[in-house]
Amino acid sequence: MRKNSLFLALGITLVISGCSKQPEVVYVDLPEAESALALPPITLPAPPAGQTAASLTLPSQPSAEILLDTRPQLANVRKLIDQDRRHAHRSLVRQYSIERNADIDDLHQQKLAGITTVQAALREKATSQIRDRFNQYAGVRGPMLTKVSSLEAFQPFVRGSQAERTSLAAAASIRAQIATLDAEYFADRRNIQAQVRAGVDAELTRIARDIADLRGQADEEAEGAATRQLQAAHAPLPIPIAERVQLQPVGPRTMTVAGSAGPPSPPTPPQGLPVVSQAKNRELLLRQVRLWARTNGYVLQEQGRSGHNHTSEFIEWMRDRQLGR
Repeated sequence: MRKNSLFLALGITLVISGCSKQPEVVYVDLPEAESALALPPITLPAPPAGQTAASLTLPSQPSAEILLDTRPQLANVRKLIDQDRRHAHRSLVRQYSIERNADIDDLHQQKLAGITTVQAALREKATSQIRDRFNQYAGVRGPMLTKVSSLEAFQPFVRGSQAERTSLAAAASIRAQIATLDAEYFADRRNIQAQVRAGVDAELTRIARDIADLRGQADEEAEGAATRQLQAAHAPLPIPIAERVQLQPVGPRTMTVAGSAGPPSPPTPPQGLPVVSQAKNRELLLRQVRLWARTNGYVLQEQGRSGHNHTSEFIEWMRDRQLGR
């Protein structure tokens, strides 16, 4: 019984240790990520040297009717938005699922630790049952063994006489009964010990079933939370149109094409665009790094470079999000 208890305790320890795998500690090189994810600079071509200004007369254009149809463009936009929503939905589901399953993992470990209490109660019950069965067994076996000893050793029979043969035959019969009694007792003892193991196995099965139900419920909640968040952020697309537009006739007109008469004026930057500082860009990028680490179950090391360098994996993840994969 002590050997079986040792194996059972070792099995419980292995189960608990298997559930407590430590997450991987990683870091991301932010300057490298910024450099890899930044848009390339736009260089405006300089006008060819050695050219002079020239006049160009454009011919007149008659009136015309064109079909203005935005449906194909909006269909492509809708396709891209749907792809991005699906990718965002998967990411949100993973994030919510990780958060909910972390609590379930803690509960699972607590329940596995409680197996020791269940095992102790079952062992105490089994010890009491074995004790009662042994007292019953010993109460019958003791007198039988005394009788056998009396028949075999303490009778002054003449060797080879009928009385000796009768006494030895009676002793052999009683020994056969003792052997049957022994087999029944040890079988009952093994059954009681098996009940202890079966009780622990049943408790482990119940815990596994409860945890599986909780994980299924957590997955459903994560799916619902992600769907609700995306629905709250949904913006309706413009209504596609298909209509004919009448273009007015245009008379002949003359325009001057500048060559080397002077350097071109620099392009006027668009007005009203937000200016994002480098510090703000770094803060936004760090938020994405934190979301990526939580989504993949990593422990992010923000200070220093301890842990594994997963900069390339983060860059690939960001590019997938930008492409809507």
